Amino acid sequence: MNHSTYRSGYAGILFLSIFLAVFVIVGGIFYWFLGRDYMSEQVEINNRPSISVLTEDVVDDSVDGESVVDGSAEEKDSSTPMDMGSALSSDSSKKTVTSSMVSSVDDFAFSHEGNLSDVSGGSTSGVARAGFVDGEYFSYVVFDSLPALENGFFYEGWLVRRGESMDVLSTGRVGKLSTGKYTDLYASSKDLTDHDYYVLTLEPDDDDPAPAEHVVEGLLLPVK
Repeated sequence: MNHSTYRSGYAGILFLSIFLAVFVIVGGIFYWFLGRDYMSEQVEINNRPSISVLTEDVVDDSVDGESVVDGSAEEKDSSTPMDMGSALSSDSSKKTVTSSMVSSVDDFAFSHEGNLSDVSGGSTSGVARAGFVDGEYFSYVVFDSLPALENGFFYEGWLVRRGESMDVLSTGRVGKLSTGKYTDLYASSKDLTDHDYYVLTLEPDDDDPAPAEHVVEGLLLPVK
């Protein structure tokens, strides 16, 4: 082999080695950048809130079972008594509750219903129902674990229409059944279903018509 042929072969090998080295370096740099972008994307995906978290956020935006969309619903802590102010009125259409009303109340088609929560620090609860059918309005409330009354006190029920035109109607003294449970049945020929909030108070027998200590209260929602 002459020197020119040897030099030519050596130059070819050297060129091929340099080419492979450059290819490996460039390829390594390319994959390094590609791997970095992939890791960044994975971190971003892992940091996204899960569907369950987003759902919980939507569920939390409700007040007394009413969805808050435009902020028009006013938030109220269920453990805080409602401020009924001085919006007391009377119902000229109030009807005297008769024994036949009491015996047939369970068959009445109530359109609104709600659970009552204790706001006095006790464990009393209750269920309130109301409706207006064929010119007759009834509200009927049954209480559970309501403490026995001390001398000089009585329980009184209240129907409340909330909002700017707030109106507060007394349902009168709450009666006690032979079973020991307290109930409140109110009748009227006027549609009072817009009075969709019920309050039970503990009243001293002092002839003061204003509501005293709140015991349980709650919102009556349309029955689905």
